[in-house]
Amino acid sequence: SANFKSTPLMDDGVLFMPWLDHGAAALDAATGKTLWTFLPDPRDIGGRAANLGPRSLSYWTDGTAKRLYHNSIDGRLFSIDARTGKADPAFGENGAVNLRTGLVEGRAVGDVGSVSPALVIGDVVVVQVVPGGARDKESTPGYVRGFDVRSGKVLWTFHTVPQKGEFGYESWEENAADYVGNAGVWSMMSADPETGYVYMPTDTPSNDFYGGHRLGDGALRDWSAYESVAIDLKGDAPQEADIAAAFAGVDPAAGLLLLRVDA
Repeated sequence: SANFKSTPLMDDGVLFMPWLDHGAAALDAATGKTLWTFLPDPRDIGGRAANLGPRSLSYWTDGTAKRLYHNSIDGRLFSIDARTGKADPAFGENGAVNLRTGLVEGRAVGDVGSVSPALVIGDVVVVQVVPGGARDKESTPGYVRGFDVRSGKVLWTFHTVPQKGEFGYESWEENAADYVGNAGVWSMMSADPETGYVYMPTDTPSNDFYGGHRLGDGALRDWSAYESVAIDLKGDAPQEADIAAAFAGVDPAAGLLLLRVDA
């Protein structure tokens, strides 16, 4: 990326951050000394523009193993040993999952990638993607998936654009849900570990700047794409409108930030 900027994570005196060529790095938090750098092989498999910058990494531990997850701009999910900087060979294929694989059945998948980190809740790493072609009538949908933190196996897929038989599909007139895409997650997600709920601030469905070909209310399943549904239900012609921050709510009794939306 030519746009290098990120928020580091810190664990036990070590800072972890995205690095060049879809990699990652660890620095001593006291001295700034580089402890290790991770570079994937191959370095790049194509995807989003180089002017985008990865924002951070994700972290998981079971008390013994420590893993970093990198949701890369070129559409891969890496699992990295936080102590050594080596890819975890037990995860996916040689430590990586190609996020194009299995994203959509029966439709070609173009470029996908992410600038925001995945979300770890329990033993699940929840991964968002932003597809290319957002200005096209037909586009790859930005489905959100949950992966096993150890194996990289897909555990579930959440369809931000509903499929046949799912809630909201009939609200897309003339079968628009069969070809409309985008509706991915640009920003960071939130989760409530007590309930297991995940909150996803999503992008508009394709086309970003014109919704005349997707008639009807265009509801998205379970309101996962709040801003898109809200705009559509007002009767406005939907245009580009990304939610740029993770969701947060308030528990008035405790004065704490909290949200509970079943996603």
